Amino acid sequence: MGALLDKLRGGERWTPDEAIEFLVAFHAARPGATSRSLARRWGSNATTSYDLTAQRMPAGARVALDLACGDGELSLAVARRLGDQGEIIGIDVCATDLELARPRLEGFCARLLCERAEQLSLATASVDVAFCHFALMLMSPLTPVVIEVARILVPGGLFVACVPGGSLEGLSAPARDLVLDTIRGDLPTYPDTGLGDARVNDDQVIASLFKDSGFATVTVDKHVSEGENPPEQVLAEMRDYYWWDMIHDGSRARLERDLPALLRASAEPSGMLRRISTLRFIEARRA
Repeated sequence: MGALLDKLRGGERWTPDEAIEFLVAFHAARPGATSRSLARRWGSNATTSYDLTAQRMPAGARVALDLACGDGELSLAVARRLGDQGEIIGIDVCATDLELARPRLEGFCARLLCERAEQLSLATASVDVAFCHFALMLMSPLTPVVIEVARILVPGGLFVACVPGGSLEGLSAPARDLVLDTIRGDLPTYPDTGLGDARVNDDQVIASLFKDSGFATVTVDKHVSEGENPPEQVLAEMRDYYWWDMIHDGSRARLERDLPALLRASAEPSGMLRRISTLRFIEARRA
């Protein structure tokens, strides 16, 4: 992965194929990284972003797709909602994570496929609902992916994507500045690294893209949760973020040295950090 990182640190953007190469290598080296960093529970109901995504399952769905399923955290939540009469299909480009998902889904009707989102082997109009958790913003170019999802959905089928609504939320200004200054010092084009499509962040643009690709209606709404975590958990989560592997070894060492004190300084008297999580949910109904 050294040549890919050298290119990024030299101020060049990755091509879509290079971004896929990085993602596959990252997840092969860090199995389960996404669920480790996102499975924290928020609020009085102790829900995760996976729970909130699965709760949007439409009534009557029998075949569900988990696009970029990773190690199967969302696939399991969806399979439980489908019950004995349903089938969950998990698709991801990383075979390592698919092997972690396989035992999780034992006892359910499940298929796991190692494929790219814009080149699915699924039959046309064969899926009732498609989910995508914290991955749509990583897919580029995005238009072929949306067209492919429209193809495999039944008429009236639903697509649900959960994407982050903010970056480094809940950090104090000094901690956030340290992290961002470190990233930008090593990655001149950040956040436009070639990993993903920035159009996901614009509600109007993403709605138009879906409507132009075969979807009849599109809605985007936000969900804000608050919670508390110990400072060491916050740093542990960062170690599983993509940018952590993109920056130089020396930069990671500086964050390991300097960030804990800044996190502790902004903690509550209890020693916990109060944090906010903003999620955006994109729901698109197939024409």
